Parts: sequence; structure tokens; C-alpha cells
Amino acid sequence: MIYAIGDIHGCLKTLKALLKKLPYQPDDLLVFIGDYIDRGPDSKGVLEFLMQFMYEHPHVVYLRGNHEQLCLDALKNKSEDAYAQWLRNGGGATLSSYHGQFDGAHALMLQSLPLTYETDQYFFCHAGVDANFSLEEQPKDALLWMREPFIHSTVDYGKVIVFGHTQFKSVLMTANKIGIDTGCVSGRKLSAVALPSLEVFDVDCLDV
Repeated sequence: MIYAIGDIHGCLKTLKALLKKLPYQPDDLLVFIGDYIDRGPDSKGVLEFLMQFMYEHPHVVYLRGNHEQLCLDALKNKSEDAYAQWLRNGGGATLSSYHGQFDGAHALMLQSLPLTYETDQYFFCHAGVDANFSLEEQPKDALLWMREPFIHSTVDYGKVIVFGHTQFKSVLMTANKIGIDTGCVSGRKLSAVALPSLEVFDVDCLDV
């Protein structure tokens, strides 16, 4: 079984509550779809938890989201523009959780995160894909930032695209895609979907 988990955005308590609800077994795979940081209250706590979780559960994949990329760009470029863009997108909350100094080990972790993961049936990425390219040749910007026309596309990509980034009131399921960002950091839910059963698990952020 595969469990795909949506955008966390610093909501550590909600993440822990969701993981307690998932009936995953030692051999099951957990795929986190990205956006672990920014906007929410405890980005540092989320990254520390995920780093420890990775050692305890070897069948885990952490994908890079656009917010991880914004953070890396700000840390790498050291430019006012890069920092300003990160801060406009919730980076201030992340820096607050680190008391202003981002952890070097956490930066290395973010740098190591892949953009995609795929199985015979599913293609996992943070934001979406561009139908003008094959799955093997997707532009980085599409994988991290894509919304339209992907969100309403009925293209057969050859695999079901599992993604986050764009918030839905409930998990989106169509013939060609599964969207699992249900707005945890916006006061709604953190969701996960089991594959291939399509069973949905979620936690209301107001309940934790």
C-alpha cells in the first residue's frame, strides 16, 4: 500500500494526528508531497520530526515543494529579491520558528529532496505536470508551481498524477489526477490517500 500525504506547512500537531490515523504497515510506502514549511506555526518542528521519522520508517519519500524551493533560493542567493519572495509566501513564519537562523542540516535535507517519484501506476509531484512534455522531461517550474491548465486537464498522462499545491475542500479524484492539498494551514484539513484503494484519511486542523 502507498499513502500519499498532503501539504503540511508547519502544522506539526496535525501531521502527528494524521499519522496516528493511517493504518500503514512496515512495508507500506509513505510519500509526502512537499510544502513542509512556511505559513504554519512550527516549520522547524516539522522538519525535525520528518528527519527522525525517516530513520524509523525506511519506506518514506519526501518530495520537494515550491516552499522548500523558495527557502533554498533565499538561502543560496542571499539576495533581497529571493528573501522578499520567500517572506511574501510565508517564510517569515519559518524563520520565526528558527528564531531567525535557519538550521544548516535542515537546509541540506531540503536540498536533497527529489522533485518526483513514480510507480507503474502513479506519478507523484508537488504541483502538477505540463502536457507539452513527457513525464520524464517535465520542467522544474511545472513540477513545483503548475496550476492551470493542469488542474482542469483531462489529458491521459499515462499514469495518475498525485499532487498537492492547489487547495481543495476535499481530496480531488479524477481519472487522471488526485489532488491531496485540503488546506490544513488555511484552517481546514490535512489529508492522505491510500493507493490503490483510494481510501481517504484526514484530520481537521481545528481538532488538534
